[in-house]
Amino acid sequence: MEKHARASSVVVSPAEADGVLTAVVADDGVGWSGGSREVSGTAGGIGLPSVEERVARLGGSLQVAAHDDAGRTVRIRTPCP
Repeated sequence: MEKHARASSVVVSPAEADGVLTAVVADDGVGWSGGSREVSGTAGGIGLPSVEERVARLGGSLQVAAHDDAGRTVRIRTPCP
């Protein structure tokens, strides 16, 4: 995150409820211009699309919210075994 988002702070918040594991990762980096983005094809990289693929194999979902100059929040939800 330091390299790409130039974040100085990252918060990871894991939680489990009703058989679902949720992990939220939020940073104070540079975000993306244009607001929220789809994961696939972001910035031509493979980082988030690769994570999305792995989460999907577990039957979960990945959401990314990013705002101009306000950082990014990634939310991963997967069923608990």
